Amino acid sequence: MKAHEHIKFNGALLDNFLAQGCYRMRQDIFTTNLIWDKGNIYHVFWLRYPLADFYFDNKPQKLLTANSFFEIGNRDFFIHTEIEELYKLYLDKVNFDAPPTMQDFLFGEAFTAGFHHNLFDSAIIEIRDGAKLIAAGIYDKGSEAIAGIMNFYDPAYRKYSLGKYLMLLKMQYAIENQLQFYYPGYIAYGYNKFDYKLFPNPHLAQIFDVKKKVWLPYSKQLLAQLVDEFEE
Repeated sequence: MKAHEHIKFNGALLDNFLAQGCYRMRQDIFTTNLIWDKGNIYHVFWLRYPLADFYFDNKPQKLLTANSFFEIGNRDFFIHTEIEELYKLYLDKVNFDAPPTMQDFLFGEAFTAGFHHNLFDSAIIEIRDGAKLIAAGIYDKGSEAIAGIMNFYDPAYRKYSLGKYLMLLKMQYAIENQLQFYYPGYIAYGYNKFDYKLFPNPHLAQIFDVKKKVWLPYSKQLLAQLVDEFEE
């Protein structure tokens, strides 16, 4: 769905799109069942976590405890120099195919076309080591759900698994605010690049069956079954 200036993708409208297997791309809403990477085509499945009875698995809980000495801030999103510098540092050191600036990542041609405001209700979690910004994670807010949009960090702090840590912090925020769902994007069958999104607790994750338009409990067996059904 192409964004227009009078539309705001927030509240119940964003909840509805997310529940139908749609997601944000810059200032638009899109969906896909396939991706192309390095000459191969992969089936992808949208992922979400119901939060009413959610609990973190053992490894995520240990990561939350281990990183608790960092300073955490959660605020409404806006771009500033410190954020862009951290994003550039991340791109320079990490194998991550993405636009050259965070502004391009989130807004793309909308800004060059003279369109200068965010159509999504976005917030950012900042992680600091003392005064130093070392990681940031952006998410979009609906009425009953949030969508994780991007995480990036200083590569010098790689050992702290800050990308995964930010995902857990987003989920903590959603749980504390009694939201129903957290959407981290998609995973891909036969391609483990996106499997980190299962880190919080794969036993409580759900995937979207695009044919039946329902959310089902995640399992590797179910992914294989849905791929077979898709190709029939």
